[in-house]
Amino acid sequence: LSLAEMVVPYAAPEHPHPRKFAFDVGEYGMGTQANELSLGCDCLGTIHYLPGAFVGHDGKPIVLKQAICIHEEDNGLLWKHTDYRVGGRAHAVRSRRLVISMVCTVANYEYAFAYHFYLDGTLELQIGLTGIINTYLLAEGENPAPYGTRVAPGINAQYHQHVFSLRVDPMIDGLQNTVIESDVEAVPHPTGSAENYAGNAFVSKEARVTRSSEGVRDYNADVDRRWKIVNPAKKHHASGKEVAYGIMAKGAWETLKAAEGAWARKRAAFAEHNVWVVKDVEGRNGSERMWPAGKYVPQTRDNPKDSVLSWTRGPEESLEAQDVLLFLTVGLNHIPRPEDWPVMPMEHLKVAFKPQNFFEQNPSLHIAAAKDERSVYAFVNGDGGGVVVTGHTHDNACCR
Repeated sequence: LSLAEMVVPYAAPEHPHPRKFAFDVGEYGMGTQANELSLGCDCLGTIHYLPGAFVGHDGKPIVLKQAICIHEEDNGLLWKHTDYRVGGRAHAVRSRRLVISMVCTVANYEYAFAYHFYLDGTLELQIGLTGIINTYLLAEGENPAPYGTRVAPGINAQYHQHVFSLRVDPMIDGLQNTVIESDVEAVPHPTGSAENYAGNAFVSKEARVTRSSEGVRDYNADVDRRWKIVNPAKKHHASGKEVAYGIMAKGAWETLKAAEGAWARKRAAFAEHNVWVVKDVEGRNGSERMWPAGKYVPQTRDNPKDSVLSWTRGPEESLEAQDVLLFLTVGLNHIPRPEDWPVMPMEHLKVAFKPQNFFEQNPSLHIAAAKDERSVYAFVNGDGGGVVVTGHTHDNACCR
């Protein structure tokens, strides 16, 4: 799972703004913009750092000693249940996650990337956006509408998008995988019919992506469309369904707003659709399908041959039980607020991969019940919000 490309197109049609659609990976080089992280600032707790290295303009290596941060942190409740019957017990388990993160500064913007590994088998990529928004001066009496917001007197912050392409190279219990698309729909039978007497019935309809001509997919909120990557050769012992990991990105799916034939679309065709499924092609140096907008982005004027659009338009290929790749298009539309000025509070988008029929049961049942010795009452020997508290104890109340 990696960030393979991204593009940041601006909305204002007048010169020079149509030229502003930077590829922060293919043009800037996201990794070369990595920050040197500081202990106690960028991530908190017991920290282990990893170095990062890249080639400088003079051909010599540049090494950041603390480019990547690894730590654990609490993440709220993992699961809980209270038996409502008289004398029933309560059991609560806290969630902890392993976080592997880095921060990159691309001109005025900061991007914070964090991989989260959870105790229930979930993997998540969180992308945080902060920094200083791109602004222009306003003439006296000039109105920034309809393409921007006056965030301060005389300051226009223009509408724009951040569209990311995530490359997923799965191996779900083996190399031969298939992608399945599912829609949650009401059944076609009317209320009062034998099949749907009360009118409440709905189902999850699945369709396999089996050919390369079917590999371009789009999100549909009306049917809560979702995708999962399955291994057709492996089945769950109880459900009988194929082992899988589901892609959870509700609220993160996004595509280009630019019109057909727009300059940005000619070079960033990957951002036109939400999911691209292609067959991987291995060469002498590994996969030959790495970069959805092409390997040499600064040289492109149109869609290059070594891009995801071309891969989906090539000779028909089977995608059933194959070494498949997915390119996921997610992002956000930034309509600036005065509260984003002069420095923007962190905005987040998340894409998670959740196990489905992969484990026999909840894989976090073995996690010990919560008992945090550091937690204390806020009001001791005083009025605790209407409850008089005379002391505090740790009576293992999370599991009694």
